[in-house]
Amino acid sequence: MDIGLPDIDGRKLCEYIRCAGASTEACIVAVNGTRGFDMESSRQFDGYLRKPVTAAELAGVMRSC
Repeated sequence: MDIGLPDIDGRKLCEYIRCAGASTEACIVAVNGTRGFDMESSRQFDGYLRKPVTAAELAGVMRSC
């Protein structure tokens, strides 16, 4: 999930997804292109990748979910 979405903060959207029934166990990976992303304040994510993301990086994070 991109953190810098135009209409909603990715952290807030992740909270909504986590609270939505069957989606509570979804694997959600934070994606951001900004240096200095604070993963500590984003513990609701299952992982973090910095843009640009490769298919291999995404697959690696998804395997750990």
